[in-house]
Amino acid sequence: MTTPIKDSADFFLKDYGSTLFPLKMNRLLVEKYAKQLRDFIQEHVLAGEGAFQNQHRVFASKRGWFLRRTVKLDPIAEFFLYDIIYRNRTCFRPSPNRSREVHGFRISRGEPLSALKEYVQFKKSVARHRNAYKGYAYLDIASYFNHIYHHDLVRWFEDVGASQDDVNAFGKFLREIVGERSVDCLPQGLYPAKMVGAAFLSFLEDSNRIRAAQSVRLMDDIWLFDNDQRTLVSDFLVIQALLSDRGLTISDKKSAILDGYDPNSELPADLNDMKIHLLRKRREELRHTSFYGDPFEDEEDDENEQHEDPDDLDELGEDEQEYLVSLLRSDTIHEEDAELVLTLMHENSADVMEFLPILTWVPKPGEKDLPLLQ
Repeated sequence: MTTPIKDSADFFLKDYGSTLFPLKMNRLLVEKYAKQLRDFIQEHVLAGEGAFQNQHRVFASKRGWFLRRTVKLDPIAEFFLYDIIYRNRTCFRPSPNRSREVHGFRISRGEPLSALKEYVQFKKSVARHRNAYKGYAYLDIASYFNHIYHHDLVRWFEDVGASQDDVNAFGKFLREIVGERSVDCLPQGLYPAKMVGAAFLSFLEDSNRIRAAQSVRLMDDIWLFDNDQRTLVSDFLVIQALLSDRGLTISDKKSAILDGYDPNSELPADLNDMKIHLLRKRREELRHTSFYGDPFEDEEDDENEQHEDPDDLDELGEDEQEYLVSLLRSDTIHEEDAELVLTLMHENSADVMEFLPILTWVPKPGEKDLPLLQ
């Protein structure tokens, strides 16, 4: 059982190992001088003529040689973000409507919700509702964090109940860390920033214009379910309109409306059960071998859920290996699927080796296309 967070410094230190670009100096200062950091922020940064420093632009790699841009915060700015969000943690509430299901990032009962556990529950919920309804739609916001508008975040923070002093401080932080830019101001890879990013989109669950029988969301990954195709089309358009009011758009490559089973899919009919089973194997693998795994109690999340025998989680079957390798063959594999393959196939590296050149290939001058693998 995990230990509840004591304060904002504890929040920072427990999340440190899971962040993008963790700096030992930031951790050291929070470990040793959290009170002094908090006093410095209040007396020298927020009061008078003080300011947050303009932060360094950094990039995290994505598949296909694309980059996810963000900023790396210095100790003052980074600790401030954990501190202000922790103090306002009660502003981050679960969805009160069971038909508007939201998974993601909150502090509940003194503990941050496990990112891994929330992801597994999200996937299970999507699979369950796909089997229950005739049609479904899914939407993904294009470069979500990089397009959130500064003033929209400040207005949202005020609307959820933060004090005026904290609203002003949050706006100052967002504005100054990126040199007064109005967009691309929310850092990525930090739990409090994920809390903000997940809660900011709650206007979708609050809207009475969305009529689908069921919706499920994890951050900016949105699924709609209904038996009426016209309802799904209407909601698909409404969500785009709601997002556009905040300068956001959906990715046309990652969004679609489907009527029942996708006839263009080459995946097996039992994909949902197989992938859920593989995700559980991945969870067990990370719990036992990875420093970055999210520990959580083994508990029944649903009275009707069937849990696998622990022995079934040890080895991959031939059909599971074949399915995982088929993911690597796809030109449109998602990051989460690539990570799933590499996590579970480490003992079957021979089956994965031929695909490594695709993941690690660097073009030579004048070379545009990936050479065919022999």
